[in-house]
Amino acid sequence: MAAQRCGVCHRRLTDPASIAMGYGPECRGKMTKRGWKFPKPIYRVTHGKVELVRLEGDLTPPAQSESRPSKKVKR
Repeated sequence: MAAQRCGVCHRRLTDPASIAMGYGPECRGKMTKRGWKFPKPIYRVTHGKVELVRLEGDLTPPAQSESRPSKKVKR
């Protein structure tokens, strides 16, 4: 089985919710600040173990606004 990696920074993902979404917590935080919406993880505790049950909602990209020009990023 191939290691699950973040879709942005390509770091290895270990959290089940991050694996299900395809992004790690740091990249999700940065993307949220840019207007992305992420599904909410729903967990269940069974016999002292926490399980990811499902993700509620959808991955939604930010709406493009023509009134605000995009920034040029130096790389």
